[in-house]
Amino acid sequence: MNSNPLFHFHTITEYHRTAGLPNPAHPLISLVHMDDLKKPLAEGPFSVIYDFYSIAIKRVKERQI
Repeated sequence: MNSNPLFHFHTITEYHRTAGLPNPAHPLISLVHMDDLKKPLAEGPFSVIYDFYSIAIKRVKERQI
């Protein structure tokens, strides 16, 4: 059984509050840069459930093929 903390977010505004971000300008659309997060959700590994769609783009500086 996984003992990592589980975070369940019902709205984008709820996510913003928990992450220490200002309220989103629009309740259905938000763009978050991970560098702007004020506080981590948890120390170490954790799981997240969103009741909304989330798209993450990760930049990789070095990669091997």
